[in-house]
Amino acid sequence: MEENQVASGDKQQVSDSVDNNQTQDKTVSYESHRKLLGEKKAAQDRLRELEAFKASVEEAKAIEEGNHTKVIESLREQLAKEKEEKGKITKTVAYEKFSSQVGKVAKELGCVDEATLMMFMDKERQASIQLDDKLNANKDDLLRVVNEIKEQKPFLFGSQTVNHTPVTMGGFKKPVEKTIADMSKEEIKAMARKLL
Repeated sequence: MEENQVASGDKQQVSDSVDNNQTQDKTVSYESHRKLLGEKKAAQDRLRELEAFKASVEEAKAIEEGNHTKVIESLREQLAKEKEEKGKITKTVAYEKFSSQVGKVAKELGCVDEATLMMFMDKERQASIQLDDKLNANKDDLLRVVNEIKEQKPFLFGSQTVNHTPVTMGGFKKPVEKTIADMSKEEIKAMARKLL
């Protein structure tokens, strides 16, 4: 009987050790994954450093050899890339500042949705607004353009009242009932005569 208990105890220890090995495999693979990612990042950083070093060595070598055209060309390429990036940033900042100024003027004139107003402002209207060196819009031009849009799209400025007569389910017009406060003296007298 003791042999059966020992044998079953051994089986349980073996199954426990198999479970531990499986969890260790998962843990090891995660740890190795993290280690590989760290090594990859370090290798990419090293590659960038080496590429920059290679470019500087090639420039120095070209200068020593008297081949200034390659150096000038590479510097022109760098300058073009930087100008393009600066242009994108400037356009983004200018548009944000411009739309902010338009929104401020539109709000002063009673606009309820500045974003929709900007959608209706086409490129021709935007181009007609003069900007100074600091990207500030001319106030008169802004007022002119916003007023043009206000005339064409009045729903953007304040709430419009819609006059309609209420209709019942059968399609008959429901008589509009006035309150006593809204009635004139003659209407009140006429109502009193009907009741008597």
